[in-house]
Parts: sequence; structure tokens; C-alpha cells
Amino acid sequence: MGASFESAGEASAPSCGRHPGTRATATCERCLLAICEICTSVSFDGTVCVRCVRSRRRARERRLAFVCAGLVVAAAASPFVYRAITAPAGGARPGPGTVAKAASVVERPAPAMTGKTGELSAALDKEPCDRQKIVQLCDALLRDGEPRYCLTRSEAFFTRCGDFWRLRWLTYEAHKRLSEWDPAIAEVTRLITQFPDDHDYLSWRGIAYEERGDAAHAVADYEQAIAIEPQLADVPFNLADGYRKLGRPCDGIFPLEQLSFYHPDRDGNARRRLRELYDDPRCSDRMGTGKATVRFGSGSRRVTSKVIINQGKPAELIVDTGASTVTLGVRLATRLGIRYEQWPTKRAATAGGIRSVRIGYLDEVTVQGVSARHVECAVIDDLVGAEGLLGLSFLARFEMHADPGKGVLTLVDRRAAAH
Repeated sequence: MGASFESAGEASAPSCGRHPGTRATATCERCLLAICEICTSVSFDGTVCVRCVRSRRRARERRLAFVCAGLVVAAAASPFVYRAITAPAGGARPGPGTVAKAASVVERPAPAMTGKTGELSAALDKEPCDRQKIVQLCDALLRDGEPRYCLTRSEAFFTRCGDFWRLRWLTYEAHKRLSEWDPAIAEVTRLITQFPDDHDYLSWRGIAYEERGDAAHAVADYEQAIAIEPQLADVPFNLADGYRKLGRPCDGIFPLEQLSFYHPDRDGNARRRLRELYDDPRCSDRMGTGKATVRFGSGSRRVTSKVIINQGKPAELIVDTGASTVTLGVRLATRLGIRYEQWPTKRAATAGGIRSVRIGYLDEVTVQGVSARHVECAVIDDLVGAEGLLGLSFLARFEMHADPGKGVLTLVDRRAAAH
């Protein structure tokens, strides 16, 4: 689940604002962020990033939900409206199988398309494999509340012109709006197969699994998404919910602590959830205990400390808030007798790029006077320049106060800090 096991190196320029190290090919016309090809969406608003597209769609969905709720209330309040909708011509009541038959009908006539939508449809009739036009048409159909016809036109495009990853964004969204979770999962799985290290696609599939009621697969995708990008702002809440559904509520502590560290603006919501978890008797031992002062000397560029892992021999680790988890090199892990070979392999972001690492849990980590249990740890083959890194999976359990002028880092358990 953790990532960024080594602090990021120097960024190349120009670089995508959401995929560091990937060359930017455009600038979002709404938020002015430099974006790469994966992040680029072409719409009626011009070239925008996928985050702005999602933000706009969520606003539309909220408005649509409000309107639909009003229509439902109105229909419920008016028997005449109900009869007019359900009764066939002549006033006869529908037969026993009429409603079920109507509900099973999927295909229907194509909607009347005028204006820009009509122009796009006509352009595609002339050039059916125009990728930009099919994306614009499907996006417009979704905005017009026509997800089914978006799917119809997209399938015709795929059959005639081959796959196009950018269009899969919209077919995934169309299936989602229709609550068709298995097809939505299939669509985004195609994207993950093509772009296995894109955390957005893993998050999308996790959402679809969650909606389908498959918490185990949702948790696996959320964990992998955070391993690739530990600073995700929404996924930690989904992940904590998934752990709760699986009967492992305490595992939600670290993603929420990590969220609080990276996004102080979300600290209030994260802290409320964390208080509930720490007050749970099953999770009481997950809170860090004690107090320690790590001295590193003023002007020092590297902070190191002696760390005892699983009550074994001490090891010298670099204290690194740029690393999301405690990270050990293979040599140190072997010396400490950690059976990391049994840990699952995940793709995760490191200073050397996204790589496969082993991720598991240490029973206990102790640094001077502070200690934490069940600490997430990554083992990496060729950790450069250190035996290991003391990352956020340990440090975030405490209140941290750094005084660079005095060369001091203080760690205090949260209960003591609250008083």
C-alpha cells in the first residue's frame, strides 16, 4: 500500500503535474496544469485534464439527482400521473409480465440529435474512425443523459476501427451510470492491461467492485493504487471502508494517517475516523506510544537513527518523511530474519520509478523511546545509499515536531500530545 519508498529525485521539465517524470504534452485550459497524454481530455471546453472533467461531471450528476428526486416525489404525490405512466391506451391495466418485459428491453431508437451532437454524428457517418469526434460525441451523449447510445456508438467504433483507450474512459462511465458493474469492470480492466501503473484506472475499478459489493477485490485495487500514488486524497476513505466490510477495521488506520499527513485540509475528517478506530478495543495497540527526541545536528541534510525491528538487532535507518512506508533493503531484511519472501508483490513508486516490491507488516518498530506495532514495510532489492528508510507508516503514528535550527526531531504519541 505504501509508495515513494525513496524521496523523489530531480524532476524533468516539462513534466506532467499528475504523473511526475512523464513528459507533458498539453496544458489544461481550466486549471492550467501541465498534463501528459494520459491525463488529456478533448471536449467542447477545449483541452482539459481528466480531474477537471470528473469535477464537472460530478456537479452535473448532483444536479441530475436533485431533478430526479423531485420527479419521483411528484409522481408519488399524484395517482393520476402514476396511472398515465403505467396504464396502456384505453385504460386497461398491464398484464402480469408487462413491466418485467419492458424492464428487460435494452435497445431503443437512437435519440434525436441536433446542434453540436448532430454535427458530430454526421461527421462520424462520413469518417467513422475519427477518434477525436467519437470521444466528443460520446462525451456529449453522456451529458445529454444518453449513456446507452454512447455505448452503441462506441461499440460500432471498436468493431470497425479497433480499440481506443481514451474512448474506454467514456464507456466505463456509461456502464457506471447504468449501474452495469460487471461491464464497467471489464472496460477499466482493458485500460489497466494497457496501462498497468496508472493509479486512476485502479481506483476506477475499485469503485466498480465496491458498488458491486465485492469488497475484497475493491480493497486490492485501492491498495495497489495507493502504492503507486500515496498522496491520493479520496481513496484512503474508500480503502478504510473496504477494510471495515472485510472485518479488518484496524487496517484502515495507516491509509487515513497517511492521508492526514499529505492533505492537512482533510485532517478533520480523517481524524474523526481515526478516533473511532483508535477507540475500538481491537485497534488500541495500533497507536504509537512514548516520546523520543532524534538529534541530527543543525544543517544536516540526512537524519539517521538507530531502529530496533521485531525486538531484533538495531539498524541505522534514514528518517524520511518522503518515504510512505518503512523500507528495508534485502540485505538488512535478511539479516533481521524477516521472511519477506512470503509477502505479496505490488507495483510501487520509488526514486527509481515504479517497480515491483514486497509489502508486508513488521510486528514492532522501536526508535529510542517510541514504539509502534503492525507497521507496514516494503523490501526492495537494491535500496541505494542506506540500509533502510524510516517512513510514514511509522512516523505518522506520532505527532512530529522538527526544529532544523536546533537539529531536533521530536516524536510524541498522540494521546500525550492531546493533553
